[in-house]
Amino acid sequence: MGDKIQRKLNEDHNFCQQQQRSKGDENDKQLKENIESRRRSSHESLIEQDEKIKNKLREDAEMQRNQKSRGESSRIHRVSTSSSTTATTSSSSLQSTKKSNEGEENKQGKGPIQKYEHVVTCLKCKSELCAKRTAFLVSCPKCHSVSPNCGSNRTTTSVATAASATMNRVSSGSGLRA
Repeated sequence: MGDKIQRKLNEDHNFCQQQQRSKGDENDKQLKENIESRRRSSHESLIEQDEKIKNKLREDAEMQRNQKSRGESSRIHRVSTSSSTTATTSSSSLQSTKKSNEGEENKQGKGPIQKYEHVVTCLKCKSELCAKRTAFLVSCPKCHSVSPNCGSNRTTTSVATAASATMNRVSSGSGLRA
């Protein structure tokens, strides 16, 4: 009797284990199917998103190319117009400057007008620089420093003007006497 009971218990135990295994297999199958369907749907949605992004990038690149080509054509037009205007302006200003210099030369009966009326000493390298009277600062070509164009610097215009200034002082009696 104990043997029959033991067998019955073993059979019941084996049946329960088999039931649990089959349930587990069904659950595993269902779980695998759910995972696979989620993976497929997420993969498809990722592919769709990727396609949307690629299309957007293509559209943006095409739009930029169109804007750049439009901008290039207008920039080329502006540059060509401004360069021709600059060339015309510079040639006409050169001609007018040349004519005015010739006129001044004829009035005075001397050489050409001196453009630079001041000799400025560079504060850094002590070289002499020529400067216009109206310039506030003078840049040194040797040491590239900037020096002020002030009254403390020596002011001589040209040899002829310096000589005439000396003659004026002599004639007024304030300068050297011969």
